[in-house]
Amino acid sequence: MFLLIRKFWSRPLRFLRYQLQSQLLFPYMKIFSKVFLSLLPLPLFPLPFRLTITSFLDTLTKEHSANLEKTNKEVDTFASVCNETTKNVDKLIKDAHAFMEKFQSSFESNTTKANEVISRLGSTLKIEKAKLEVVRTGLQTDHSEFSSSISYKITKL
Repeated sequence: MFLLIRKFWSRPLRFLRYQLQSQLLFPYMKIFSKVFLSLLPLPLFPLPFRLTITSFLDTLTKEHSANLEKTNKEVDTFASVCNETTKNVDKLIKDAHAFMEKFQSSFESNTTKANEVISRLGSTLKIEKAKLEVVRTGLQTDHSEFSSSISYKITKL
């Protein structure tokens, strides 16, 4: 057992990486350490074993505390990155809404202007059509008069 504990103790300790689980385990580790250390003074355990166990539990607690602090720092860093990203996304959404409102108002304004231009163009084309109709009628009249004049002159000759 002494060799097994020594072998385990000499390895770097790896613990849970999540803050919640680490916070839940830490008090139990302290309780286990206190209970186990209270059993060590019994004469059943030789002094080297007691010293090894005491060192092991101290190291285990220190490593776990260091890992817990590191995990808390990482979680805090992640939370700050998430907050900054949330702010950027909120700003992006706000800018997109402002753009869409401006686009909608521009679209409505341009639609109104285009409809007015099309309406004016339609009335202008109707007026031009009426004028061209008058010119065509006049040309038909002139042509028929010219044709009859030529026919009359040809028959006279």
